[in-house]
Amino acid sequence: MSELKLPDSYGREQFAARLLKAIKVKGMTQKEISCLLDVTEAAVSQWCNGVCFPSVENTVIMAMLLGVTLDYLVIGRRTCYGNE
Repeated sequence: MSELKLPDSYGREQFAARLLKAIKVKGMTQKEISCLLDVTEAAVSQWCNGVCFPSVENTVIMAMLLGVTLDYLVIGRRTCYGNE
C-alpha cells in the first residue's frame, strides 16, 4: 500500500508529533514499528517526520500497538464520543 501524500503540510506535522509521542510513551522504536507493520524503516521515518501519512490500515494497527485511539493519532482527540 502506498502512503497518502497531501499537497501541503497541513496536519502532517501534528500527526507526526502525536505518533512520536505515542511511540516514546510506549517505549518502542521506529524500527520495532516497521517490523511489526512489515514496512521499511524509511516509511516509518517519513510518517514520524511529517513527510506523508501512513495508510489507514497501518494507522489503525499503530493505534492498537501503541495503546492510543485512532482519534488521538489522526485529530488529537482524547475524549470519547457520546457523553463528553
